[in-house]
Amino acid sequence: MTSAISSAFSDTALLTEPAAPPHRWFPAEVLSNELIAGNVRRITLHARDIASWTMTGPDEFFGLLMPQSGVPIEDLSALLHVPAGSNLRAVLNRVPQAQRPDLRWYTVRQLDRASCRLSFDVVTHGVRSIGPGTTAGPGLTWATCATPGDKVGVWTVRGLWHRAHQRQLLVADAAAMPSIRSILEFQATHNPTQLSRMHVVAIVESDEDIEPGMTKEWVARIGSLSIIRAPLSEQADAAETAMATLRSAGHPAAHPEYVWVGGEGTMCKLVRAMAVREWGLDRQRILWCPYWLVGRPRP
Repeated sequence: MTSAISSAFSDTALLTEPAAPPHRWFPAEVLSNELIAGNVRRITLHARDIASWTMTGPDEFFGLLMPQSGVPIEDLSALLHVPAGSNLRAVLNRVPQAQRPDLRWYTVRQLDRASCRLSFDVVTHGVRSIGPGTTAGPGLTWATCATPGDKVGVWTVRGLWHRAHQRQLLVADAAAMPSIRSILEFQATHNPTQLSRMHVVAIVESDEDIEPGMTKEWVARIGSLSIIRAPLSEQADAAETAMATLRSAGHPAAHPEYVWVGGEGTMCKLVRAMAVREWGLDRQRILWCPYWLVGRPRP
């Protein structure tokens, strides 16, 4: 599987951080919702606007707008007046609550412009259904219940990763693993010789949090692959410990020219702090992206 065919990317060299294109929104319809691993759902959307979507990078993310029950998706056109440079969350907060769509951010896992399809993965943390007593945010609630024909909105954003620096360390929790897979697939297609200098550290609760085939497909093709298993509440510390262990062992993964880290906010901060303060890496060579925050929505 590849995240997108070459023609879907604005730049396949990616020697600089992708520029932010103008944002836009469009309505989409759910085509399928399948469980691809014990704790991972893959949802595929269809929209005519996908035919003209040009991706800026393999870790491209987007905003999923989930309308309130009874509010037609078409009504979002009148609500989403987002001036250039404005924060989408702030704009939505001004919309009356009864009409305000829920917003969550996801990585494009696959984009097929020819068939106008977009797929993305949602980590379920073991939640199979929503019922009394179930603790789940709006994204997981929607993903668990979404069926073909359901309408949503898509807010285009951008990619963040680039390949300018040869020796790279990619760190991710389960939420960010789709980005890691897409980055590796992009490199295998466009820059395969760099794969041997790319190192991955994944922090997950179990192997059920990862799209099948990660180890089999990549362990022999990249510099190194470490999968750390830890409870959700301990993953930030586990990431920090893993990095310290790599450093003390003199592992090449701990001597990168560039670090990409995505996942829970505290974990991202700890990884970034260690890379700067203890490894001496320039802040400009660290891309950290908090995919989610404990107890509250990401801005």
